[in-house]
Amino acid sequence: MNQIGSIRRLDELGRIVIPKEIRNSLRIKPGDNFEIYLNGNDIILKKHSPLESFKELSHSIVQTLFTKIKKDILIVSGETIIENTDKNIKEKQISDELYNLISSRQATIFHSKKIYLTETYLINKDLIISPINVAGDILGALIITGEDLTEEIKNIAEILTTVLIKELEN
Repeated sequence: MNQIGSIRRLDELGRIVIPKEIRNSLRIKPGDNFEIYLNGNDIILKKHSPLESFKELSHSIVQTLFTKIKKDILIVSGETIIENTDKNIKEKQISDELYNLISSRQATIFHSKKIYLTETYLINKDLIISPINVAGDILGALIITGEDLTEEIKNIAEILTTVLIKELEN
C-alpha cells in the first residue's frame, strides 16, 4: 500500500482533513462522496461513484455496441475504467489528459488523436468522448476508440450515455 500523508487529529464533530497531496493525487474535489468501510480496526474511505452500481448495465452497453460497430469501447466511472472491450486497461485509472477531455462536458469526436488513456496506454486513433453528466456533475464517460469514427457513431454514444444518465437519475 502506498503511504502518503501525515497524522491528523479528529475534531469534536468527527471530521478529519485529508491532506492536499492525497486530494490532488486522487483528484478529490469538494462535494465528492465517499463510502466508509471497516476492515478489522482500519477505516477505509473509497470515493463513491453511482456508476459502480450499474456495472451490469455498463457491461451490456459495451458488449452490445462492440458487436455492432467493432470498435473499442470504455466506460469511465470517476477516474477509473470500469468496463472496456480491452481487458488490459479495465479497472485502471485514466490519464490526466483524458480526465481533462471528459471534463469538457460535451460529446466530442477527435480524429487521429494521440492520447494516453491511462498513464501507460497510448493510442493514436479516432476518439469519441460522451461525458455522463448528472445534475451538473461529471460522473464518468462513454468512450469509443478506433478508425474512421463518424458523427453517426458519436450520436449512438450520446444515446447510450443518456440511457446511463436516466438510470442514474432514478
